[in-house]
Amino acid sequence: SGVISMMLKKTHGKNVDISMSDIVEASCSDAFHNIEAEGWSADIRCSDLFDRWQNGDQWDVIIYDITGIATKIAAVSPWFTKAFYEGNETGVDHLLRFLKEFDKFLRPDGKIVFPLLSLSDMGCVPNFSELGLQVSLSDRTEWPLPLEEFDGDFKGLAAERNCDLIERDHMLFAWTEVYV
Repeated sequence: SGVISMMLKKTHGKNVDISMSDIVEASCSDAFHNIEAEGWSADIRCSDLFDRWQNGDQWDVIIYDITGIATKIAAVSPWFTKAFYEGNETGVDHLLRFLKEFDKFLRPDGKIVFPLLSLSDMGCVPNFSELGLQVSLSDRTEWPLPLEEFDGDFKGLAAERNCDLIERDHMLFAWTEVYV
């Protein structure tokens, strides 16, 4: 929808140039309309990660905002079933692709920002320092899972997929961490 880019522009000033991509055409269309409604412009490309960008395209900040959720978890979820999860079996498959490609597009001294969601297969999460990345945890948010809205044995499926869930006060919580 472009909301993250729009918040950055509002926070950091009108001189911020925005480039966005999303594999889902409807998301690109929504972002275009939202940006246009603000009277701004942006380079919006319907693209799988960096496929429609060239090596000469570089940015100061790259925000990777694909919600990492294992495909089988998304299928039983009341929230994620309408999103695009093809090829993201573990929930971190797309993140791993991003982490292998971003450096061609990041300016020196630039930063990347990316989320990690506990509804991913945590056994597949890379050791960031082994990838040569110096990351710091910027935010961690826990949120309750309304189990009555999930299809089937969600807890069993989540355990099978190595999801990291928290049980507290007779409730189940997932979490999202944001790294810079």
